[in-house]
Amino acid sequence: MYSDRSDADQDLVSADSGFVDLFDAQDVQGCPVFAVDDRFDSEVSFFDEVLTDRAYTVSLQYKLYVHCKFVKFEKPTDSTTGRDHVAATQAKTRVTLSRERVLRAAVALADADGIESLTMRALGRELGVEAMSLYNHVANKDDLLDGMVDVAVLEIELPAPGAGWRVAMRRRAVSAHAMYARHPWANVLIDSRRSPSPARFRYYNAVIGSLRQAGFSIEMSAHAFSVLDSYIKGFALQQTSMSFEDEEQLTKAAAELFRVIAVDYPYLAEMTKHTLDTGHKYEDQFEFGLDLILDALERIRGIAGSET
Repeated sequence: MYSDRSDADQDLVSADSGFVDLFDAQDVQGCPVFAVDDRFDSEVSFFDEVLTDRAYTVSLQYKLYVHCKFVKFEKPTDSTTGRDHVAATQAKTRVTLSRERVLRAAVALADADGIESLTMRALGRELGVEAMSLYNHVANKDDLLDGMVDVAVLEIELPAPGAGWRVAMRRRAVSAHAMYARHPWANVLIDSRRSPSPARFRYYNAVIGSLRQAGFSIEMSAHAFSVLDSYIKGFALQQTSMSFEDEEQLTKAAAELFRVIAVDYPYLAEMTKHTLDTGHKYEDQFEFGLDLILDALERIRGIAGSET
């Protein structure tokens, strides 16, 4: 501890209102240098508050305002130094990554900003890490996209064992439709991936198995799978391209359309007016079309069964 106030004052160095890191500063008679500014009217005695394991106390001759840049400080244990304690504190806040966390962050980013916004650098920023850290969990961009598709596919409800084929196909279709609404990017990616995927294989196998167990021939199972998936994906694609930010925006657009077409296009105007009057939503059309397809498949299955 200083015995003379003037000695302490001489050792406290001004840093022109800059900032000095707590442990990177030069030591002055064993005490770190702090940035000071004599424009403020505050009397400061701070070493006991900041470095609780050191016995330095400085009384300043002048009234000074002290700027210090340091991490939120906790008292070090007896077995660690101040610098070691800061390193331990920083280690606690270090981001812990896993493949699942990387994939889910990528899905969220693509959902929010579109698949075209997804880059390794953008994903790294989202997770608070350098882009190179991601390659510990995904081999490359293709591996990332494969994993994202798997995340999306796992959200689709699979046909339950023993469930009737129509109930199973309907629930599967509604679930897939909801998934595509959450992840519009998956509509394009899901059929473009070429890497083997247990998640996608399990999904396709469960759907085909439900149809085959219900008595559909292998050829009719292929037709049924194709027509159902084409409807699900096509509807989702059209819905995405027609989407408005909210119902108010849709209502305004329909009202403006009605004004333009009211005279020359009477049938279209009638349909537009019906939509405005009833609050009918395009989303509501999905299950109507789905039931038409299932009805047709049921009739075909019955005809095929009667012929065998």
